[in-house]
Amino acid sequence: MAANVATPLERQFMQINGLELVTSKSTQGHAQLTLQFNLNKSLDAAATDVQTAITQATGALRWTCPHRPRSPRRTRTISRSCTSP
Repeated sequence: MAANVATPLERQFMQINGLELVTSKSTQGHAQLTLQFNLNKSLDAAATDVQTAITQATGALRWTCPHRPRSPRRTRTISRSCTSP
């Protein structure tokens, strides 16, 4: 998961303006990435930038994502469930 999903996403996320910290944790079949933004960045802008980064990184990823991210208007956490061979 680290090489197939986490690393390509980390590289893409690091291009987002206002991103202060990216942490990731990968285990067999699971990767968790946590993004921390500057407090001046709106949640909607952050969510849009993250979705754009995921879309841009898609060509470098080997994964299956059966679920769409949760709406940032309902929660302050955006999650995406993915698996990699």
